[in-house]
Amino acid sequence: TPVFHGGRLLMTKEDSLAYQVDPETLETVGRFDFGGRLKSQTFTAHTRIDGKTGEMFFFGYEAEGLATRTVSYGYADKAGNLVREQMFEAPYAAMMHDFTVSENYALFPVYPSKTDLERLKAGGDHWIHDQEEHSWLGVMPRYGDVSEMKWFKGPKGVYSFHMFGAFEDADGNIHMDQCIGNSALFYFIREASGIFMHDREVGHRVERWTVRWDGAADVQTTVVGPPGDFPVIPAAQQGYAYDHAWMLTFNPQRTAPPVVGGVGNALFDTLLRIDFTGKPPQAFTLPANGGFNEPVHVPSREPGHEGWLLAVADFELSPESSEHACLIFNAGDVAAGPVAKVILPRRQRPQIHGCWVSAEKLATAN
Repeated sequence: TPVFHGGRLLMTKEDSLAYQVDPETLETVGRFDFGGRLKSQTFTAHTRIDGKTGEMFFFGYEAEGLATRTVSYGYADKAGNLVREQMFEAPYAAMMHDFTVSENYALFPVYPSKTDLERLKAGGDHWIHDQEEHSWLGVMPRYGDVSEMKWFKGPKGVYSFHMFGAFEDADGNIHMDQCIGNSALFYFIREASGIFMHDREVGHRVERWTVRWDGAADVQTTVVGPPGDFPVIPAAQQGYAYDHAWMLTFNPQRTAPPVVGGVGNALFDTLLRIDFTGKPPQAFTLPANGGFNEPVHVPSREPGHEGWLLAVADFELSPESSEHACLIFNAGDVAAGPVAKVILPRRQRPQIHGCWVSAEKLATAN
């Protein structure tokens, strides 16, 4: 995932440290470790930048080396200076792709796609999913000490790659929304684990996990949205309560096979705006030969305007040729379709994640 923070463009991938890249030329500057201050060997693909303070929160799993249970947690100030890094032990060595923060807490979901050093030494797969193992949610004060971490037990066998965000309500509940399924979401991890389950059987949905800092030790779950992935909340609400969001899904009336592509072998065909206050969702579906990559949110300077969504779409013209375009949507009216379409001049590889950076921020680049 590209991340722009504190005047730096960082390319992040969770099995290593980030790499700093020149935002104009895209030339590699070098591995980034906050000037040698960061001790973790890894850095998440999903940082969380507070929509009000501009601070960047991050973590890294397998932080002390391959198959270790150690997780690094840290944050940097708005200017990009490392403020603090701490280490803690997860319940088991798991693939922890994403995490999130609320106004007062940091939340670390742990799902049972596990690694084992002896299996790796023997040439086995890095990740094996344990369908009978519980998931866990670690919660700590986001400016606190890892010694304050509390672990809440979640459902068995589930997995999620991406969270919308987290927030606290007036009753003291801490909520985290995520795109989740009942088993490993990558088919190749399921197959390596001896789990022969079709994607349709995995039970994808948007699920809210709720805990109380002073409450019971188990996670409470509520389904709040349909199958899909690549969730996006308004940039200004990161770390705070939100009442709507966007995500990708499949048109439930689709009759043609999906367009092949991406890490999951099938591209989503529908952009969805979902409302958590009970209002009906909005949807825009591409033609049968089209597939969406992850949308990114662009804030609007107009009061009351929800901003814009940018998403690269791939259109399969034939088995040998494709067209690619950046589609721009009014974020508050995605059902109306794109307000602009920018054709990309060359063939693209499937995109996983992206970001948007304003000209003002780019002007601060180091």
